Amino acid sequence: MKKMMKLFHNSELVGNIEFLGVSFPEMLGHITLTPEGEKFKEMFAFLTDESKSHLEPPFPDSLLEEGWAIEDHEGIMREILGCPAILDNFTSIYWRWA
Repeated sequence: MKKMMKLFHNSELVGNIEFLGVSFPEMLGHITLTPEGEKFKEMFAFLTDESKSHLEPPFPDSLLEEGWAIEDHEGIMREILGCPAILDNFTSIYWRWA
């Protein structure tokens, strides 16, 4: 049975996740961004672009570090460590539980 989860920033639903498993210490899954999640695409792309790793992110630290959580398949909301990595043309997600 597939485990479905939800990615939130504060109270805003950013995406729906099909949980795939663990590649210690990261959790991984497939994500489908919601219309509200589309506004985060520029940030996700910047954070995963290796050619920009030496640059300061043009986003507030609070956006990168605070307010990120995942509601698990049992409906329990759990904080994650900062902004998750969203890769593969915004279809894969990697995160760590707080």
